[in-house]
Amino acid sequence: MTLQDALQLACSKGWLSKQSTEFQTAISSRVRLKTCEKGKLIYHVEDSGAEMFGLVAGSLAVTISHPTMGAVAAHIMHPGDWFGEVALLSRGSRLVTVHSRAACRFISIAKSSVDEVVKLDPRFAYGFFDLMRTNHEL
Repeated sequence: MTLQDALQLACSKGWLSKQSTEFQTAISSRVRLKTCEKGKLIYHVEDSGAEMFGLVAGSLAVTISHPTMGAVAAHIMHPGDWFGEVALLSRGSRLVTVHSRAACRFISIAKSSVDEVVKLDPRFAYGFFDLMRTNHEL
């Protein structure tokens, strides 16, 4: 899968597909394609949020830390799902742990690139708010 293939999928499925063409273009020019093997940690609860991600192949598991039960499975992500935006946008730490359930490919966008997108057009901030709302409803 090339970066172009990944962007085509991301712009046709999930959160990014619901955004304007202008927003998609601004995001697409600032992402990188990443890969990981099955069972690899993407990030751990309390890590810093320097980037956010869009899954384009494979599946990811989200776990939360419970005070008495330890790590608890909370959600399975599939291509088209985006994640990591809360820590990135709030400049806080990660609230969950994410690891791969299978070999994965995802696109990532750094905090500095998100800032650039919002500077291009402040209305683009609403696209990120939409992602937070969408993921909150999970």
